[in-house]
Amino acid sequence: MKGRIYLNIKKLTIRQIIELKNAKKIIFESNCHSNNDEISDIIESILLYFPIKNIYAEVDNLEKFTIIDGNNFLDGIFDFIDNKFELCDMEFFTEFNGKKFSELPWHIRSRILETELIIYGINVNEEINIKHSFKRRIKEA
Repeated sequence: MKGRIYLNIKKLTIRQIIELKNAKKIIFESNCHSNNDEISDIIESILLYFPIKNIYAEVDNLEKFTIIDGNNFLDGIFDFIDNKFELCDMEFFTEFNGKKFSELPWHIRSRILETELIIYGINVNEEINIKHSFKRRIKEA
């Protein structure tokens, strides 16, 4: 195989990921969106301190992230934080059903924004196209 592949593990808060998105340092391969039920489950998992999905990205030398796996997950979180939908079917935090992000108490919004996500960054030293192979392997795992 030509070149080398490096794996870098980063912990970033949701707030930091939003800042990278706004600075156009995160590239999404598609515009997929989660539904209200899925993102409500994710938000409730965050509030319960449950482990949540890891993100996989290709990282170039300019520290720009191209998301390989986790587009739906991040899009759903961004949509919720942008007040595009309300929480629903919350099992443990029923008082937040029907609430948009801006309607949640400050400490809850802060807990969501300060949640750390693990990003596995793949840095390819030369022109090696591993995205499709990597996606297939992630889905098979």
